[in-house]
Amino acid sequence: MTNDSPGSSGLRVPQEEQQHVDRVYGRLDELRAAYRRSLAEVRRQGPSGSPQNRSERDAFAAHYADTLARLDQVENKLVFGRLDTR
Repeated sequence: MTNDSPGSSGLRVPQEEQQHVDRVYGRLDELRAAYRRSLAEVRRQGPSGSPQNRSERDAFAAHYADTLARLDQVENKLVFGRLDTR
């Protein structure tokens, strides 16, 4: 295979597989950035407003923080390996 590049383990990784892994981790980075922005925006809202508004703001903040934590936890588990059956 002429389009292979060495992987971190020293094995040859086909270019299309590496591109897929790069896209997956790129998308993970995009999602984390979007949730960080959303969380920061919700946190910038002051404590003003009706009790319902404050409750909704707090619920959104908790949702964004929880989702961001889950996205951070999958960093090392998103792509776990490759199976060669040859």
